[in-house]
Amino acid sequence: MSFLNPFFLVGLIALAIPVVIHLINLRKPQKLAFSTTAFFRELQRSTIRRLKIKKWLLLAMRALAVLLLALALARPFVEPQLTGFNPRSGDILYTVVIDNSPRMDQVDEEGPYYEQAIEFAEQVIDRAGSDDRFMIVPTHGEMETSRAVSRNEALAILEEMEPVNKGNYTRDRMRFAANAINDTPLDGGTIYWIGDGGETSVEKIEDFDWESYDLDRRQTPVHYVKVGSESSGNVGISSVESPNQIISRGLPVSMDVEVTNYGEDPIVNHYVELESEGRSVGQYEVELDPGQSRNYVFEVVPEEAGTISGQASLDGDQFSFDNTRYFSLQVPETRNMLLVYEDHADQEYASYLTPVLEAALETSAQLEFESVELQNLDASRLAEADGVILEGLTRIPEYLESDLQSFVQDGNGLILFPSGTSEVAGYNSFLDYLNAGQFTGMRGDYAHFEEVAGFDRLVEGHPILDEIFDKTDEEEIQITTPRIYHHWIYDTGERSANTVLQTNLGEPLMTEHSVGSGRLIVSSMGVDPGWSNFPVNPLFAPIYYRTALYATAYEDRTEMSHTLGSAFEMDFNFEESSVEINLNDLQLRPDAEFTGSGVRITDDAVDWKPGLATITSGEQENVVAVNQHISESDFSTLELTELETFLESELNLVKLIDASAMSSSDIDATLQAAGFGTEIWNWFIWLAILFLILECIISRLYRTESNT
Repeated sequence: MSFLNPFFLVGLIALAIPVVIHLINLRKPQKLAFSTTAFFRELQRSTIRRLKIKKWLLLAMRALAVLLLALALARPFVEPQLTGFNPRSGDILYTVVIDNSPRMDQVDEEGPYYEQAIEFAEQVIDRAGSDDRFMIVPTHGEMETSRAVSRNEALAILEEMEPVNKGNYTRDRMRFAANAINDTPLDGGTIYWIGDGGETSVEKIEDFDWESYDLDRRQTPVHYVKVGSESSGNVGISSVESPNQIISRGLPVSMDVEVTNYGEDPIVNHYVELESEGRSVGQYEVELDPGQSRNYVFEVVPEEAGTISGQASLDGDQFSFDNTRYFSLQVPETRNMLLVYEDHADQEYASYLTPVLEAALETSAQLEFESVELQNLDASRLAEADGVILEGLTRIPEYLESDLQSFVQDGNGLILFPSGTSEVAGYNSFLDYLNAGQFTGMRGDYAHFEEVAGFDRLVEGHPILDEIFDKTDEEEIQITTPRIYHHWIYDTGERSANTVLQTNLGEPLMTEHSVGSGRLIVSSMGVDPGWSNFPVNPLFAPIYYRTALYATAYEDRTEMSHTLGSAFEMDFNFEESSVEINLNDLQLRPDAEFTGSGVRITDDAVDWKPGLATITSGEQENVVAVNQHISESDFSTLELTELETFLESELNLVKLIDASAMSSSDIDATLQAAGFGTEIWNWFIWLAILFLILECIISRLYRTESNT
C-alpha cells in the first residue's frame, strides 16, 4: 500500500491525544479507613481490573479511529501490481490499439463508437505522467508512426485518425504492440485495446502464439476497453463470383452476387445491381430475413479477350462501405493444346479428335492445337502448352512420367485417351505415379461392335457438360445415348475424383482428378469407332472440344482478385519487370521479379482500399479486383463474459473495461486505478467510524460496577 498525499501522514501525531487523555485518567484512588474491609478489598481488586480493561479498550478504539482518519487524509491506494495493473513506478510506455474499422461508425446514445474510443484514448494520455511515452496503433490500414511519441504527438495522431475501409491487421498490430512493451527501455508498459467487442474483430488474435513470436506474455499486460452499447444491423455484398470455369469471348458468363443480412431484422426495399465495363447488366430487388444470404445471378458476355471487370452495388443500406464489391475476370486470347500421338506403322489409325480441334480453329474459338509425335515430345514442348492430350498411346514411357507430373502440378491439364492396342499396365504405372487410381479390367472386346453398355443420361453440373444444351433449367436433356462396345474398368482409388461421364451400369467413362494446381482427365475408352458409336454422335464434337477447353482453362487465372488484410502477391505474364499499380487515388511501384511462371508482383498493400487495381507493365495491362474481407460486414459482438473468457485465454488480460456503462468520472477512476492503483481512503473512513461507534458502545454498555 502507498499514499498519494504522504504529507498528511503527519496527522499521525494526533495519536498522542487519546494516549494523553488516558494518562490523565490514571489518577490513584484515595485510601479511606473502613471496618470489615476484607469484603471490600476483594471488590476493589475486581472493579479496578474491569476498569483498566475498559480504559484500554477505549484507548484502542480512539487511537485506531484517529490513526485511520490520518491515513485517509494521506489517500492510501493499493499498488497496481497487487491489483493486476501495470506498476506506476517510473516512466511507462502506453500502447493504445484502436479499432478503426468501418464497424466503428456505429452510433448509440453516447455518439459514434469511434469518437467514444478516441475520447477514452485521450483520457489515457491525459492521465499519464509527463515523461511517459505512447504508441498509437490502428487495427486497419497503415500506421502513422511506429515509434514511441510524446503526449502532444500522440494526441495529434488521434486527432488525424478516422475509421478506414482497409485491411484488418489486428493480429499483426497486437504482435507489434507486445513487441514494443517487451523491448521498451522505459520502466514498464501496458496495452490498451479499444473496440466494440466485435466477434470477428477480437477473434483475429485466436491462437496468439507468444512463444513463436518470442514474447513474454506475463510482461505484457492488456486492458480491453469496450465501447458501444449494442451492435447494429448491417447488409452487405458478401461475394461476387463466376461459377464458369470455361471463359471465352463471345460466350455468356454467369456472375453470382451474394447479399447477406447480418442483422436481426428483415430487410426490404434494397436493390442490387451489376455493372460491367461501365454498363448496367441488370438489377434485382432484395428482401432478406435475419441472417439470410441469397444469390442473384447476372450474365455478362465478354466481347474480346483480355480483362472484363466491374462491380456489384447494393442500394438502401445505411453502412455503405460493403455495399460495393468488385470483380475482374481474365479472358484469354488463346489456349494452346498439344495433341500427342504415336506412329502406328503396323496399322491404319485415324484420329477423330483432330477434326474436332481443326473445326474449332476455323470458328475462331480460343483454342489452338499442335500435333506432335510421342518420340518428339520433351520438356521444352510441354513448356509452351496449356494442355496435353495423350491420344492412342500404347503405353506412357517412364522417361516422360516425371515431366508430365510436373506439367500437371504446375497448373496445366492432361487428358488420357487409350487406343485399342494400349497396354493397361503401361497406363497403370503412370496413374500409380500420380496416385490417380487404376484400370482393373475390361468390358467387351475392341472392334467387335457388340453393345456391352450405354451412356448414362447426361446431367449438367460439370463445366464440360454445362451450357452445351440450349434449354431451361427445369428441362431434362433428351438425347439418343451412344452404344458402347468396349471400355476399360476404372477404379478411381482413394483420392477424390469427379466423374464426368459414366455408363448406365454406373462405371466411370471420364474421370477428373486434381493433381497439384492442375487437373488430370482419364477416359476409360478411346475416341475411335472400335470403342463405341460415339464418334458419329452429334454430342461427340461439343463434349470433347469442351473437354480440351476445360483442361487448358485450369492454368488461366479467370478470377483476378485480392482480399485486403494480407500482402499482395500475384504472378503475371509480363515481359518486363517494370510495373506500376493504380488503385483509386493511389499510384505505386511494387516489387517485381522474374520467376518461372512470369513476373511476380508483391506489395504490403496496407494502404489499399477496395477498388479495381490496374497493373501495367509496358504495353501490357491487367486488372485485379480488390475487396475487404467479408468478416468486416458482421457487426455481431460477444457478451462481456464471453469476451473476457476469450481474451484471458489469449492474452495477459488485466481488466475488461466496459466503458459503455461508465460515466466520465467512472472512467477517470478506472484509469487512475490502472495507472496508480486503487484508492482505498474511503475504506479507512468507514473503519474509523466503525471504531468510534464501538467506542460509544463500550462506554455505554461496559459497566465496571457490576459484580459477578
